[in-house]
Amino acid sequence: MDESADLEAALQVIYNAKIQRPTVCNALDTALIHRRVAAQFLPRLVDHLSPAGVTFRAHESALPYLSADGGAQGLPAGVTPAEAQDFDTEWLSLVLGLKVVEGLDEAIGHIERTARRTRMAS
Repeated sequence: MDESADLEAALQVIYNAKIQRPTVCNALDTALIHRRVAAQFLPRLVDHLSPAGVTFRAHESALPYLSADGGAQGLPAGVTPAEAQDFDTEWLSLVLGLKVVEGLDEAIGHIERTARRTRMAS
C-alpha cells in the first residue's frame, strides 16, 4: 500500500482480497505497507481483519508499529513475528504477512525475491 493510498479504501480492498476466498491461489498472502503510513494503518488493518479470523505474520519491519514495546513482545492477539519462510508461503488460509517498506522499489524487490525463491523451491 502506497503512502498516497486512501486508507479506508485500502482496508476494504485488503479485506476482500484476503477474506472473500482465502483458499484460492490468488488470495492475498502479504500486505506491503509504506513506512510513512505504517503507524496509522497497520494497527487498523489488524483490528479490521482479526474479527474475520485472520492471523498475521509480522516481519521485523512491522513489529514497531504493532507492539507496545516496539519488538516481539506486546503484540496484539493473532499477530506473531514472521519466520524466514513465511513470505515464501502460499497460505491458502486466513494468514496474512505484514511487511513495511520504504517505497515502490523495495516492494518490487520483495516480490521479485519471493517469486525467485518460490520458483527455486518447486
